[in-house]
Amino acid sequence: MELEALMRIENYITQQVELLNPTARLNHILCGRVELGQVIDQQVLAALRETYPDQTMRTIIPKSVRVSESYSAEEPVVRWAPSSSASRAYRDAAQELVERMP
Repeated sequence: MELEALMRIENYITQQVELLNPTARLNHILCGRVELGQVIDQQVLAALRETYPDQTMRTIIPKSVRVSESYSAEEPVVRWAPSSSASRAYRDAAQELVERMP
């Protein structure tokens, strides 16, 4: 199952690059809506880190009802539920992106 999910992700990336900018390259992969308690999510995350070790970010965004609520409220989750695990993860991801900049 993990291989199938990874192939779908790779196909999506390839399609987006071809559609949006054929000279684009994949710099960062941020995994979102992850449930670390789910074996499939663990497998896909491990496969991404193995296949794209430099691009896959350390930070992962956990699946959270707060994200869905914030979407319905038309508010960023960091404003809607600033102390939620998803908000903390998004802040961590932003910091990681800053650290990855040349």
